[in-house]
Amino acid sequence: MVILVYTSEWNNKLGDLSKIITKHIFFNDLKITLLDAISALHPINWSVPTHQHPWFEFNYISQGTVYTTLEGKEFAVKAGEYFLIPPGRVHSHRNYKSIGDDGLCLRWKAERICLSIENEGVSGIAESLIRNLSESRPYAVKIEMHKFIQAIRNKSEIQIQLEFIKWLVYLSNLMNEGDIGKVAFDNRDTILTQQVLLYLLEYYDRELKVQEISDALNISYRHIARIFKRDTGQTIIEKLNEIRIEEAKKLILNTNMLIHTIAYQTGFKNEFYFANIFKRHTGLAPSQYRMQSQSSV
Repeated sequence: MVILVYTSEWNNKLGDLSKIITKHIFFNDLKITLLDAISALHPINWSVPTHQHPWFEFNYISQGTVYTTLEGKEFAVKAGEYFLIPPGRVHSHRNYKSIGDDGLCLRWKAERICLSIENEGVSGIAESLIRNLSESRPYAVKIEMHKFIQAIRNKSEIQIQLEFIKWLVYLSNLMNEGDIGKVAFDNRDTILTQQVLLYLLEYYDRELKVQEISDALNISYRHIARIFKRDTGQTIIEKLNEIRIEEAKKLILNTNMLIHTIAYQTGFKNEFYFANIFKRHTGLAPSQYRMQSQSSV
């Protein structure tokens, strides 16, 4: 397995947040303190064992895929998605074995403070916010993270504090909307689709037989195939090939591996079949794809 070394795209994008780190932000009856804002670049086979912490931890994935287990439930977090770990929740992380992942991590604390009785109605807004963010949600949610980064760029300390509060409210609203996602997560068919996706992401690089998936989930393959096609619009084999091609593209662009080696590395045991599927997805043969990318640099 080749380890691809690259630089986090977030290294130079989080500097403005350093202006408010450890500074208290007062919002109605809450005292919010940003503790850290860091890029989160991980190599292949990265993992963090089960643990907990007393702060909120927001993790956004911009490249690759991370598996997170939150209170015993594992779920996949793909590029363009985030997950939130509330204080005190038991969790662990790992990525899958192809290329690693990149993203960012924000950590903050939120504490209640006492307000006078006249502010009781106003305090309910902040209380609702923190209650919503504190709910354990073992699933990923899509978010446009670059909008927030753009909003704080070259701003003053007080402006960044205001943007951070606005962002927390936005996050809370996303999670309210995402409780559609929570319902979906609790739906047996959707859980089944997620399990199949996890299986494909984990084992795409080996020769897979459809019966293996059926045996692993203890459900007939016909039933799994029907549910998966309905939920994703793709057959299981189509999704598997898509995952393999995406991983092959990364290896073609970022390594000097031979094409036939990449084919075997991504689960294709026949180089000609790999080339055929690759061209169907990209419009180019693997060697042409590499040449075109090199010529555009």
